[in-house]
Amino acid sequence: MRAGFSNIVIEPKDVPICLASEGGVAAAVRFAMQIGPSGAALAEASYDAKAIAAERLKTVLEPFDKGGVVTLGGAIWVVEARRGPSEPSATPH
Repeated sequence: MRAGFSNIVIEPKDVPICLASEGGVAAAVRFAMQIGPSGAALAEASYDAKAIAAERLKTVLEPFDKGGVVTLGGAIWVVEARRGPSEPSATPH
């Protein structure tokens, strides 16, 4: 038992991350500049810094544009656990 949990299962999952379901690279760049760490970093940035970031994002994202949809590979961890001690396995009598 760890930190009060038992039967801990951790499974990696590869998932697609859609930055734009329509609108292609331009939409993906706008979205990427508003979310997560990049959004936080750019929130107070100058116009010039935002323009440079947008141009660099455009260059990086262009290869992922498939008919106006921009999707990147992503990964998550799915964690399952039970609170408390593990239950004994059921065995037939």
